[in-house]
Amino acid sequence: MSRSETRRAADTTAHQAAYPKPQATPEPRITFTASGVPVTVLNEVPPSVRRAVAAAETHAAAYALGQRYVGMADGEAAERLCTDRSVSVLYGGASSTGVARPI
Repeated sequence: MSRSETRRAADTTAHQAAYPKPQATPEPRITFTASGVPVTVLNEVPPSVRRAVAAAETHAAAYALGQRYVGMADGEAAERLCTDRSVSVLYGGASSTGVARPI
């Protein structure tokens, strides 16, 4: 390695140490749910569905919604959520009234 290459590598390393790449920040964690479902239940569903599950009006609606999306990749869940008429548009669904309701 030549002197210029060594210096360039050192400069790059120093720059990376001084200006690290910003880390992606996760979505803020929900601390309570409208239905009273434990917040830990939200960890079982894809991120794009969590707000809808948290906003469900009843335990039954929250668990039913969660069961429809559990195990899906987030992208697939987001696509399916867009057409879900049991979920309000406020939470990514296709219903213009209400929030997550049992179907």
